[in-house]
Amino acid sequence: MHTITRWVRGLIAWLEEAFFAESGHQPSAVQTGGLLGLYAVGIFLWGKVFEWGKAPLDFFDWALINIPRLSFVRDSILAGVLPLHMRDTASLHDVTNRFLALPDVITTPQMLLMRFFSVSEYVFFDVLLHYSLGFLGLLWFYRKFHLSLYTFSWLFFLFGFNGYIVAHYSVGHFTWAGYFLFPFFFALVLQLFEAGPSWRWVFQFSLLFFYMILAGSQHHYVWLVLFLFFLALISWKHLPWLAAVVFFSGMMSAIRLLPPALELGAFTTKGNFLAVFGYPSLGHLLHAMLFLQVPLESPVTYHSLNLYAENFWDFNFYLGMAGTGFVLVFGVYFWLKEREMPFKQMVFPALMVLALGIDSTYWLFRLTGVPLFASERAIMRIVAVPMVCFMLMGAIAFQQWWKRANLTSAHKLAALVLLGYLVIDLWAHLKIWRPREIKAYFPPVAFELPPHSIAIVHDPVYLNVLLAGLLLTLATIAVLAGLSFYEQRKKHA
Repeated sequence: MHTITRWVRGLIAWLEEAFFAESGHQPSAVQTGGLLGLYAVGIFLWGKVFEWGKAPLDFFDWALINIPRLSFVRDSILAGVLPLHMRDTASLHDVTNRFLALPDVITTPQMLLMRFFSVSEYVFFDVLLHYSLGFLGLLWFYRKFHLSLYTFSWLFFLFGFNGYIVAHYSVGHFTWAGYFLFPFFFALVLQLFEAGPSWRWVFQFSLLFFYMILAGSQHHYVWLVLFLFFLALISWKHLPWLAAVVFFSGMMSAIRLLPPALELGAFTTKGNFLAVFGYPSLGHLLHAMLFLQVPLESPVTYHSLNLYAENFWDFNFYLGMAGTGFVLVFGVYFWLKEREMPFKQMVFPALMVLALGIDSTYWLFRLTGVPLFASERAIMRIVAVPMVCFMLMGAIAFQQWWKRANLTSAHKLAALVLLGYLVIDLWAHLKIWRPREIKAYFPPVAFELPPHSIAIVHDPVYLNVLLAGLLLTLATIAVLAGLSFYEQRKKHA
């Protein structure tokens, strides 16, 4: 019996060391297995959300916007023609029949695989692809800041399965792939302060933003540009480089950002984006983080603009009690309090972007008249940027605190229980907010795709703008690649 007890204690000590120990440059076999296990858990959870490619996507923005758009692209691929004009313009907000004149349509290279997938199967594939990219971004922080498997687990669940991202995907916001790229954005921002700016850095940043635009994440691009704007206000020495990122990313994305300029007048006339509404108050955001909302009980019903009370999905940022505590204690309080915490430069832009998501503060940017800024209406969505920042910084702060704390086995057991609470809360949210469950809260949609979605239109102006955008995109890539190559060659000379 004594031998068995000793073996059990040894096994517990070994698992304790593997789970709570800081990661090195080369994770141990147990840590690698843990990371692969977490990745597999993520696939399982998204599989539950989308029912492994068989979820009902016949309601709200799935049926009204993204499924018709995806079907049109698939028809174009099968027909061997460019996706230029749509026969039915309802999914383009009845503004135009020029498909590429909408800044948030999806044109990623992997869409060519739709030749082999049905639309619903492709949706699930694309979600898994971007989930995987997000996981790789989190791994950068895992290795860079020597996070333990325990700390990484908090970051993994908070980032990948909070109420915000699950709710947006569930209601049909298929263009939310840009959210999964936020870790890469913050990694590049951190590199600015660690390694300093370079043309290679500008090139990498521009490519990231360009892919976001291709993924239809034009809103996310605008939010991150605003973050860089506020960052520049407190880091004047980096202003030229931050401006270069915005300029070159815009030029590189010309193939997608130039065609929408043709329809600016039509959007203005239609008045699609006249209103601006965010969380009614910071307290409402905290409420959304703490309490799992059944859709018809959204905190937005307290807003003075009851016209928007039905937009319950936009006000969902559920983290649960444990998750909210982790973000507030380590992502905000400890990050601000601890002197040795790195990257304090990001506190100001994070808080300022958070402020833009409250009430109608964003009107300050709408009044500038910049078309990209004018496209934002449901501005409460922007809080995802500072919240992800707080999650990442919280993981770093937690790891530093854990390293200094003299914790017993009992403390570690309690820590595991808290992580369990987080998983239970997020699982409860996921079950309620899956497409199959959430569609009951939306009016039924007469959903029938036209047999012929492609329109043949003689439109030389549109084609010339597309050609000009393509040339600008290719020229920008060539210029940045050349500057990066010259810079690296000069450095090694």
